[in-house]
Amino acid sequence: MSEKINKKPSKISGYYLNNSRKNFDYTMNRFYDLLEKDAYYQEQTEFLAKIVSGIATGDNTTSQFDNFFGLLNGVEQQSYKIRFIEHDEKFNKDIDPATPGLTPSEINRLIKDHPDAFYESSDTIPQAPSFNSIVLVSKEGLVYKIIKTLSNTQVGVLSAARSLTGRESFDVKSPSFLSQINLLSKDPDKLKEKEIKPPKNLIDLLYNGFGENPPVYNEEAVFFFGVRNLGKSSYNTFADSLVVAVWKSTGIKFYKFVIATTPGSQFLKDLAYTANGTLVLASPQHIKKAYKFGKHKGQYLALVQEGTFFYWRDSNRDGKPTDEPGENVVLRSGSSNGVNMHRASATKKTKNISGAKGKNPSTAFKYEKGKWTKVTTSAYTYSAGCQVFSDPVDFSNFLDLVGKDGIQNNKSSWDYFLIDSEDFTTLMSGKSIKNSIMNKQVKKGIK
Repeated sequence: MSEKINKKPSKISGYYLNNSRKNFDYTMNRFYDLLEKDAYYQEQTEFLAKIVSGIATGDNTTSQFDNFFGLLNGVEQQSYKIRFIEHDEKFNKDIDPATPGLTPSEINRLIKDHPDAFYESSDTIPQAPSFNSIVLVSKEGLVYKIIKTLSNTQVGVLSAARSLTGRESFDVKSPSFLSQINLLSKDPDKLKEKEIKPPKNLIDLLYNGFGENPPVYNEEAVFFFGVRNLGKSSYNTFADSLVVAVWKSTGIKFYKFVIATTPGSQFLKDLAYTANGTLVLASPQHIKKAYKFGKHKGQYLALVQEGTFFYWRDSNRDGKPTDEPGENVVLRSGSSNGVNMHRASATKKTKNISGAKGKNPSTAFKYEKGKWTKVTTSAYTYSAGCQVFSDPVDFSNFLDLVGKDGIQNNKSSWDYFLIDSEDFTTLMSGKSIKNSIMNKQVKKGIK
């Protein structure tokens, strides 16, 4: 009988070490864990990090532990020591040099053992990062390259986005770091299919239609607006559109996605989520700072309401969304109604906005015997006023575009326009919609 290695079998370590078979299983499991981590590490190409160069000196003074300066073909180059942070902290192989209680020699050794990141002076990063700067680094082969310095706002957007992806399982395909602002990997081919060719000044015409000056375009910018289809044959299908304009120095591209801008008909009859009726977002309107990144119902990454929206409370129970004053239809405004921009199904394209039998019962109000009464119902709707994507891949591609805009331009919120299909047709012909927008807003009381 072999001698026991550990004489305290009550400990987990003893449980494994004192049994040769379990010891082997434990060792192999740890080995495979390391292989998984290494494979995950290899497939991720972009990381969030902070500069630890300078921690020993308090500045960027050149030393064997801190920075390396040089020139190559007239381009300033520097090498920094970096430490991965936030959700990439697991890739660090050493403890943080800023840990309290370390001696100067221990700090220097730890800095020296941290990975190097290469910096080149460019238009994107004209000024070299300094000690404690937060940077985005790209792994190119065995070399890390600093591709952007980030503000606290940008770090917050990225960190929130990554925390919502739940990327901890090895068998989940990981998109690049900048694409991890969605739950599904983007599909460039499908995005290309959504491209449309409107007039190049479409965004200018849109802003002018609301009596506003168009924004000044930065190096890259994203704008989007909803189009409500006035001629749809069914009020329970995804028949509206979201038009996204992506402006770059090389030109502007437009994409058109299928969405719903109105609630499902199931909740425009005898059911509603409030006793005042179901919310219908009013059109036409321009909502400034309308959306920001957040969780839809606390569940997954989406754009959530931040701005003040004009909306109707539709309680006329005719099964159709009402977008004008009328009996039992009241215009209101608010900024905390949860009018988010999200997807329907997470796995497939969705045809109907609402239905009679959902998987999980919910609490709603039902109109019976002349009044609204709180009930538990199996009826469901993907939209009770939200702007909802039919296709989860379209939604993923959309979030990718918006997220990159936030990172590139240090943005944390986005405007939203909602117009009808009649005005969109006019825009597509290159004509002004100013008179049409003004007349409709006056008629509906939207100011």
